[in-house]
Amino acid sequence: YWIKPNEKIRAKAGKAFRIPRPSSKIVIDGKGDDPAWSGACYTSDFREFEGKRRPLDEKLKTTVGILADEKNFYFLVTGLEPTPEKMRFAEGQGAWAGDGCEFFLFPPCVENKNFHVAISAKGAVSSESRPSGAFRPAVEAKTTVLKDRWIVEARIPMDQVYPVNLGDTWKINLARNRTVRDALTPRGGNFSLEGCGYFDTSDYHPAEIGAPYLVN
Repeated sequence: YWIKPNEKIRAKAGKAFRIPRPSSKIVIDGKGDDPAWSGACYTSDFREFEGKRRPLDEKLKTTVGILADEKNFYFLVTGLEPTPEKMRFAEGQGAWAGDGCEFFLFPPCVENKNFHVAISAKGAVSSESRPSGAFRPAVEAKTTVLKDRWIVEARIPMDQVYPVNLGDTWKINLARNRTVRDALTPRGGNFSLEGCGYFDTSDYHPAEIGAPYLVN
């Protein structure tokens, strides 16, 4: 019962993201045009996290850039959206409901505690930690909605809960939520990195903080 899960984890560990440090200052303004973003780690492998884990349609392609320093994670999310005027945001539910993105951060700690931040395409921010539930970081987030896409640029401070040390390996998951019901997502859609379950921490993608000191 443990051999296959172990093989899966070992295979994923060999494909860890390498999260560089910003080469220059990042201004959180929802534009994502700071020079530092050119050196970020990028991924766009979003899939349905249920069923066959089908890739997200190219018309909804979602790309995430990631950087980290000793105190913060930085994210730049760009989600293609052909009908931004149809996006919805539930009143009174913060960023948990509606169009936007979610970040799941699992540090290399023995407490098995992980952190969850949601940011809507409208700019609302919600957060929680598991299992305790108390996590209120001073997230800095700005969003931009264009005629064919939305952009979320965010700084998530972690220094008050767990330092982002050079060389550490975190585990992360990223998600995009879409409420629009059309031919692309007839019932709305939830998509995550590689189709990983939102709270399936064993399946989160490993992320090495910083570049290696020696290059093979």
